[in-house]
Amino acid sequence: MTISYHNYKSLFDYELNPKKSISTKMSQIKLNRLMLIRSALTHGLPNRASLKKIPKEIKHWKFNNISPFVMIGGNNVSKFTYFEYLESSEKSKVAFYIGMIFAHLNMESEYGVRFLCHLEKLENPRYTITKNNKSPDFWGLDRNGKSFLVEAKCSTKTNNYIEKIHIKKANQQLQGVSSINDKNSNINYKVGNAQHGLEKVIVATYPNKEYEINQTIIHI
Repeated sequence: MTISYHNYKSLFDYELNPKKSISTKMSQIKLNRLMLIRSALTHGLPNRASLKKIPKEIKHWKFNNISPFVMIGGNNVSKFTYFEYLESSEKSKVAFYIGMIFAHLNMESEYGVRFLCHLEKLENPRYTITKNNKSPDFWGLDRNGKSFLVEAKCSTKTNNYIEKIHIKKANQQLQGVSSINDKNSNINYKVGNAQHGLEKVIVATYPNKEYEINQTIIHI
């Protein structure tokens, strides 16, 4: 099973051609049921030890939240299903959850970021976050210690591109954080820092006209 996505090098690149997915070939991520389950359980957590603390009932709830709405299996493209049976507030809740899970799937598959931690979980004695009243969903490190801030968005509206309003909101949230200081390692991850930078990424997930799952990835 696959997910198709477009990768934009910058917000400016996206604004020049927001409908790129219509005219150019998209990249693909191979996906299976185990990957989906893993992302459903671990997105938002800082490490494997955190997963072990979660009761099995909550683990079942986390996956069951999305399993009716994602069609997986075989070599086919992945699709969203049953959105038409939800009313608007239900769609919003499902989209919020799916957006975070599929952001984790993309960041792990394409960037090697195994754990994406909710920013609110970082606000403890170990980390100091410099931010304003807005902040994105996640922060994580790849296998080489590169730092990523990630804002996840999801639309349940079928379209061949993600609507600009979602990207605008995501960018505003990403701009709310300027640095994350890890007191244990004495590293200050900061925008513009050559050695310990803070790369900002939007991962937007949406169904195309055939309900196939597509993503738009934008580096801010």
